[in-house]
Amino acid sequence: MPDTIYFSANDGIDGIELWAVGVGSGGSSGSGGPSNGPVTNATCEISPALPTGITLTQGTCTISGTPTVTQSATTYTLWVNDSGVSDSTIVTITIDESVLDPPSILPASISVVLTNTTAMTPISFSNSGGAVDSWEVDPVLPDGLSLASGIISGTPTTVQTAADYTVWANNSDGADSAIVTITINELLPDPPSISPASITVVLNSPIVVESSILGRFHQAYHLASPLIRVMELSVVLRQ
Repeated sequence: MPDTIYFSANDGIDGIELWAVGVGSGGSSGSGGPSNGPVTNATCEISPALPTGITLTQGTCTISGTPTVTQSATTYTLWVNDSGVSDSTIVTITIDESVLDPPSILPASISVVLTNTTAMTPISFSNSGGAVDSWEVDPVLPDGLSLASGIISGTPTTVQTAADYTVWANNSDGADSAIVTITINELLPDPPSISPASITVVLNSPIVVESSILGRFHQAYHLASPLIRVMELSVVLRQ
């Protein structure tokens, strides 16, 4: 009898393989049998047929692949013949239903009011589900805004009333969505302020007052009268 033990093992890389270990003196295999270690030049058979997507590789007797069907625990008998030495082992295979892991994003809804030509505070979506493969938004965001890597950002260049946009996070297991409501208001001018706020002039004497107006609009006012009031400019007359 050959002094070789055969057993199946999974190294986590190549799948289930048939190994041969000599148990005689010095750990050598039996006459004509394989060397210690994985089988490399064997004739392999298995019964019953493996599930769809899983194969048996001749030479190494490696069982590997990606199953495409589910099944309860099923026993398979694997036979190997290497250098005239034959043996068999039992392999039990269970295939469970795959667990889907679609994205799950937050916030589920958000409403923002933006100002035309003013950079917005970015909206960031967090994901607690499966890794996101792609992001989409429908309809197209207003001019100046964009969606990238789960973040809406930019500077709007148009004015609009409240409008809803659906943001989608996708992967091969499914998708999740969120609603973003965007309003864009017109940019209002800054209120003006003038300087100086008051002056003192002599009665019956001509004057010229140049007042600077600070704000969104700038203009110089030239005054030529003893008693003139422009906006909040007060004139004090002195005899």
